[in-house]
Amino acid sequence: MTREERFFWTLLLIIMLVGYGFAILQIFAAVGFSPGQIMTHYRGNEAEMLSGMAFKDLARLSHIHASGMSLLFIPAAFILARYTGLKPRWKRMLLLAGFGGILLDIASWWGLVYLGAAALPLLFAAGALFGIGMAGASLLSLKWMWTAGGVK
Repeated sequence: MTREERFFWTLLLIIMLVGYGFAILQIFAAVGFSPGQIMTHYRGNEAEMLSGMAFKDLARLSHIHASGMSLLFIPAAFILARYTGLKPRWKRMLLLAGFGGILLDIASWWGLVYLGAAALPLLFAAGALFGIGMAGASLLSLKWMWTAGGVK
């Protein structure tokens, strides 16, 4: 990888990590992290006359997040898979964590709406999986690019 390529990928990964940080901040500001706040967001609250998420809104949100989160993860996943000297099983685990976290996240929203609070652990597991995949792939890729492995 040339110096210019490392510079490009480094800036892109930094911007992606900052974007992911703002996404977490937006979730906190709009919904919150408590189980009650999450359930109200997805299922509504009759006492407060808040409606839950409609099927069409859930489908739209699922589409946006499947595309957007994948695009967020792809740069780090690509560098990790293609260039780093990490053992293949660790690469596969981080890739599975990132992409699996996206799928589990979306599935958990549908579970929250149609199954209820039993799906809450899936939501938290999905966030942890995606966070591990995204942070792990990004940080290992950055480390590789700027140490002996990526310098040419």
